[in-house]
Amino acid sequence: MHELKRLRQQDETYFEFDFESESNPQHAIPYVAKLGWSGDSYERHFFELERVYGKNSVLVTGSFAAQEGEIIELCRGGNTQRKYRSIYIVYMGRLEFLAKSDDAKAKHEIKRYLTYQCDLQELRNALL
Repeated sequence: MHELKRLRQQDETYFEFDFESESNPQHAIPYVAKLGWSGDSYERHFFELERVYGKNSVLVTGSFAAQEGEIIELCRGGNTQRKYRSIYIVYMGRLEFLAKSDDAKAKHEIKRYLTYQCDLQELRNALL
């Protein structure tokens, strides 16, 4: 079960979103993280979400708040081969899909955005 939806606007710049995903914890535990750049690599700031463990699964649920223009990575789980991760941007109060996390061109453009080498519109034009 995977669900992500905008809940409500908290104020003029923050939006709250609901996340729910279930996966086998031996393969990947779902998460939501704000992406940043630190020196020479991405850094993830994980949102605290509730985890409920079953015999062969973990259900991750909760809400998180993000500002317009923030880059958000969602991991919905995975299998023995890879994790299911995607990158979004908060744009006009919603999460807009930018790319899968293994997309090299997208990683380059997102790095440029996070290091202030391009603006929001240039990022969207390059990836959408």
